[in-house]
Amino acid sequence: MKKIIYLSFLLPALVFAAGADDIVDSITGMDKFKLNEYDESIEVPWVEIENSVKKLPDDGNLVQLPIDKLAANNPPLELFVDVKNITLSDKDHVARSWFVVRSEQGAYNGTYEGIRCATGEYKVYAYANPARSKPLRVVKMPKWRKARKGSYREEMMRDYFCDHKSPKSQEALSRLEYIEVDYLKRLRGSY
Repeated sequence: MKKIIYLSFLLPALVFAAGADDIVDSITGMDKFKLNEYDESIEVPWVEIENSVKKLPDDGNLVQLPIDKLAANNPPLELFVDVKNITLSDKDHVARSWFVVRSEQGAYNGTYEGIRCATGEYKVYAYANPARSKPLRVVKMPKWRKARKGSYREEMMRDYFCDHKSPKSQEALSRLEYIEVDYLKRLRGSY
């Protein structure tokens, strides 16, 4: 008898719950399955802004960024960034600047690059080497390339330019000017 009473209360509740979606559909005019469908046509594709290569980096604006991958080389290499000319576009969310890698023996290689944190990619727009007859070489058709896992570029993106999939703020990037290499090495356990 208890089962019959229980079922008499349960059955109307189930019927109401099953019909609730139909009632909502009739009021809103929307099918419940269409609410969960993703409409790709509303997606705005990412577009890179036009970019012109800046002049050669000024040695007075270069600040060293401690990078473990480069310091472990034999001979060790050092990475510098032109802190006065870091730009962050609010349209394509790409950080751009000159980067210079130097060795103890005096080798110098500069690249003007864009960093796209959303995809973990970089693009080299130009190369610089003041010792050459043409110190600036602009890349005709630069391409986005994935930063290899464990590379110095991945380390640079992670430690200095990106907060996960977003670039750090322009304010945070401008603070790179005040990096103290010895303090950072101690902080990161390189001592």
